[in-house]
Amino acid sequence: MDAGSFLSLLAVGVLLGLRHALEPDHVAAVVNLVTQQNNPWKAAGVGALWGLGHLLILAAVGGVILALHLPLPRGLSAAMELVVALALAWLGLGTLRTWKRSSFVGRSPRSSLLSPPFWGVIHGLSGSAALVLLASSQMPSPLWAFLYVLVFGAGALLGMFLMSLAVGAPFVLVAGRVRYLQRLASVGVALGSLAAASAIVWDFLRGAA
Repeated sequence: MDAGSFLSLLAVGVLLGLRHALEPDHVAAVVNLVTQQNNPWKAAGVGALWGLGHLLILAAVGGVILALHLPLPRGLSAAMELVVALALAWLGLGTLRTWKRSSFVGRSPRSSLLSPPFWGVIHGLSGSAALVLLASSQMPSPLWAFLYVLVFGAGALLGMFLMSLAVGAPFVLVAGRVRYLQRLASVGVALGSLAAASAIVWDFLRGAA
């Protein structure tokens, strides 16, 4: 592979990773975590940690599959999509609990630093990630395929960082000035997360029918 092809590979991987970060289920999950932050840079850090978990599981699973020339397990994609749906529902309900609690104590509890990478790992194992591994198998060698997986994951990390910063900054500004708007936005985010979970389950059931 020449230098031009190498640069094209990097560019395509980063762009697809950025696009992957903006898929509805990913956005719903991260926005739930971002709304628990009181600083826009902390919100961006949540997105980066999510992207790091996503990248690490892609690298681990992709590395094993590519090194051992293993086929993608049948049913993995569908099973992980259902896990993602459960995760989104859990996050949405958690945001509603946080909103209800903050109505009494006047502030929102902050999420653990381990929480964003954990959700990133779950999303990294979902159907979209499996498609990335499948596409990377078309590269000329396992090394190039693994590089593609890494670049894709880096693009998703960058996308999540930027998206979390873009969402977190106005949310924190509103939270600091108008408390009821913050609570209203939190409820909207939670309901959106539950709707996304319902849509994933519906698609799964429709495909299984």
